[in-house]
Amino acid sequence: INAEYMGEKLQVDVTIDNDKKGQPLLDIMRDHGRKFVRGKVAAFLEDLIVGHNIAAKPSNVVTNSPQNKSEEKKVCTASVTEFQQKVEWRAPPDAIWSALTDAGKASAYTRSQAQIQPAAGGNFSFLGGSISGTFANVESCKLIEMNWRLRDWTEGHTSNVSISLDSDEAGTTLMTLKHTNVPAADLERTKQGWKQNFWDPIKMLFGYGYSWK
Repeated sequence: INAEYMGEKLQVDVTIDNDKKGQPLLDIMRDHGRKFVRGKVAAFLEDLIVGHNIAAKPSNVVTNSPQNKSEEKKVCTASVTEFQQKVEWRAPPDAIWSALTDAGKASAYTRSQAQIQPAAGGNFSFLGGSISGTFANVESCKLIEMNWRLRDWTEGHTSNVSISLDSDEAGTTLMTLKHTNVPAADLERTKQGWKQNFWDPIKMLFGYGYSWK
């Protein structure tokens, strides 16, 4: 039994299938239902541990930084490329905006310390510093532009990220991410990193379903 699944870290996914009448209930479940479910599961696991004399395992903390930074292998940045991702979230723009720019929420879904100063010139850091950079331009609930880099890229190399949020239908968000100046040798890892480190954890923690466009 892993301790990370107890209490506030338990992921509870709450969704509805395009039913506007169910939106009030969905909001209540997100605000109160998940806390209730987490409490019940935590109590059950505690009883299980005590009743069967099982020692809870500590959460495994995974970092991308080697113990000796001098041994860190740098990714070649001589050749660069770009990509785009379009995602439709079943959540309003302000909810997605908050997930992307609130340091507390980002720390929760990445399960590591995040630092975010969402203003032009502000700094950001995710995954314990594995991702870092500065904000170039910020328009609340509409646009985020960042100078973005991975720690193991060649010193001084920075890529450019633009995330726009639009809404054609109430309760949904069309998010368009454009990531340019990405080292060609690191293209797939960077693309998958957005999905694995951001989109999927946001979906699981906050219950915001999404689909690719």
